[in-house]
Amino acid sequence: MRDIFIFQYYTGLAYIDAFQLQKADIKDGVEGNQWILSEKQKTNSTARISLLPKAIKILENSETIRFALNAQL
Repeated sequence: MRDIFIFQYYTGLAYIDAFQLQKADIKDGVEGNQWILSEKQKTNSTARISLLPKAIKILENSETIRFALNAQL
């Protein structure tokens, strides 16, 4: 749970949006940076969030977030 909270801090995602995040929502940008492109549940608007290096590290190392992402495949 701590990893999800810290990931939310670096991305600005609400808990439900972070929980519903899927691998397909993480895209490579023009300059090689990774971005989150997903629909926000509350507002139905598209979130376009550049992933900071610390957020990427959490995604790579966090069992909790990887489990949530893989469970939806």
